[in-house]
Amino acid sequence: LIKQQVAGAGAYSAFRENFPESKLSDSGIEEILEERKRSRAERKKNKDRTASATEAPASAKSVTPASPPPSATTVAPPMSPASPAGGSTSKAVTELSQIPEAEKDSIYSFIRGVLDTPNVDIATTLRTTPSHAPPAAPTAVATPRTEAEEQQMAQSSRSEKLSIYCQEAGSATSKMILATPKTTFAEMMQIVEKKFGKPMCLAFFEEEDKIEIDDDDVLALFFEQEKGGKLRLMVSSAADKRKVVDDKITEVASSSTTAVAAASVAKPVAAAHAVKHTELRSYSGHTAAIYSVSWSPKGDKFVTASRDKSVRVWTVQDSQVKTMKGGHNGLVLSCDFSPTGDHVVSSSEDHNIKIWNVKDGSKVASLKGHTDKVYSVQYNSSGAYIVSGSCDRTVRVWNADTGSTIVELKGHTLPIFSCCFSLTDAGRYVASGSDDRLIKIWDWREKKDLRSLVGHTGTVWSCKFSFNDALLVSTSMDHVINLWNVATGDVIRTMGGHQTPIHHAIFTKDDKYILTCARDWTIRVWETESGKEAAVISGHSNTVFHLALRDRKSV
Repeated sequence: LIKQQVAGAGAYSAFRENFPESKLSDSGIEEILEERKRSRAERKKNKDRTASATEAPASAKSVTPASPPPSATTVAPPMSPASPAGGSTSKAVTELSQIPEAEKDSIYSFIRGVLDTPNVDIATTLRTTPSHAPPAAPTAVATPRTEAEEQQMAQSSRSEKLSIYCQEAGSATSKMILATPKTTFAEMMQIVEKKFGKPMCLAFFEEEDKIEIDDDDVLALFFEQEKGGKLRLMVSSAADKRKVVDDKITEVASSSTTAVAAASVAKPVAAAHAVKHTELRSYSGHTAAIYSVSWSPKGDKFVTASRDKSVRVWTVQDSQVKTMKGGHNGLVLSCDFSPTGDHVVSSSEDHNIKIWNVKDGSKVASLKGHTDKVYSVQYNSSGAYIVSGSCDRTVRVWNADTGSTIVELKGHTLPIFSCCFSLTDAGRYVASGSDDRLIKIWDWREKKDLRSLVGHTGTVWSCKFSFNDALLVSTSMDHVINLWNVATGDVIRTMGGHQTPIHHAIFTKDDKYILTCARDWTIRVWETESGKEAAVISGHSNTVFHLALRDRKSV
């Protein structure tokens, strides 16, 4: 308050907002402020004396040493009634002497935090963490610490209470709380709720990204990211938290178009299935539906994206899992492993695309530009580019190294739920599927809409090129699978077997088979050449949203 030259009613209001339990009158608060002003003035005077003594000629025979400045962490207590300022005992001083010790300690801690705060507007600099250089240490020979002493210091550091400034949305002032790096998420929520008198949501800024704190891992990231600077939280009422709303998508256009589609569907062949299958292993850890999965190039890891807002990388052999630090602020809708195997990319309903370091789970970059949910994201075969499709009705191609948009493709009239690169030419072409029931083929370098594939009667949920790029398979809310000739845009055949919306389809690496998954909880295998159903794989107990091919035999 002193550094920002806040006085009078504004100072009293800010003090009471941070210490609602305090019973100090206006004069009592004013006495604290005046005492701190005097203390600051004295420190400045002593500092000037020290500077003058340092500048004195070395040849001087006698130098009167200046009094050492008080420690930056020392706060003088309020003056006692026996020695009031000006020699007179005031009511304010009497009030101060009656404050409980615990409340005094809290007030002193608050004053220390305020005095150390830069003279800036907190509301406008909440996104930044100011850098504070530590005070210069006296010249001395450092004594090496033992390992036990180092461990003790680390333990002490994690136990030390830290001042955290909480900025509430819509408020010009902040409130201070105390916590340690050992504080759990549940404990932090209780501390904040007690301070604000109601349940609150917590968030902080990591560079330009706002990160919502919703578990112990993200809280640990908050303490880690803010190390060395002021700890600042953004808080908002839990009652105002945005509710998750699923998109309204077209399952069937009309009864007439449904009848036409059903009549053209190739019925599954009841012959003995040619493809044998067995379940190898199950993995668990996510707390909500898993929307996307992708294998690493070596097949020793895979990445998953979930409704629980997390991105996780799993190790196949030992089932170890690493959660990407910070995740997204909404459902994670898509993910993909880079061809180099060191990064993964994910997209979310929070409008953002993020690239992650597989080794340590840290965020490498945020790709910003979409203005609505990003349902689909994928690397090209070289890893140089990323394509994304969004509910803002655009497809974007990004530079994977710089995170910048190379091109924005417009043409769909409704949200886009799927997109992919062609494979044989390092991704010269892009396909996209939309709620407008169309699939579009783009030459993205030329920014050209080459052709639209018309045939589905419901939302196009996925589209995928064959490995030789001659074919494309698509799935839809209309319960059918379409196989397309990419060169002509004609439907080669339509396959039916799933009696529910079909979420995803992929080719095997030899293009001999097509695999599909749907809301009927099954995976089905189809012969590409004939359209015959070659296998029905059961085992999941709910909708299967996505498929990823590991090699010729594993999916």
